[in-house]
Amino acid sequence: MEEARGFRDMPGAGKGAVALIWVQTGLVAILLCLGLSGSPPEEMQVPESMGELMLVAAVTVGLGGFIFALSFPLIWGKNWARIVLILYYAILAAAALASMVSQGTSGSDWRNLLLGSLAVLLLLNRRLKTWCTPGGAER
Repeated sequence: MEEARGFRDMPGAGKGAVALIWVQTGLVAILLCLGLSGSPPEEMQVPESMGELMLVAAVTVGLGGFIFALSFPLIWGKNWARIVLILYYAILAAAALASMVSQGTSGSDWRNLLLGSLAVLLLLNRRLKTWCTPGGAER
């Protein structure tokens, strides 16, 4: 029998992780629009030249789209997507912590540290791990 896979069937930690990914994607889109409109927040370091700005925007959109796209295999219970997301958010939190130690704190560092830490905790949840393994939903 085919086991149920979908957002409704996910454990609560999985739903929280997916919601966090979607909120982060929305925040990135808003900050990117603010940066391109010429009124970025003070903490954003926007390149002066238009070519560099477009490169930064392309990388941001590409990475954000990739992470957003990974939320769908996670919803379907794919463990590889959970592992990639754990690595991404652990690196995000570590980079924010390293930046805070070397340069002092800023709002984006705190946001990335909290976001990365919370996402890793949600993705490491035992019920989500069990649900993402083949046959895990039946146990």
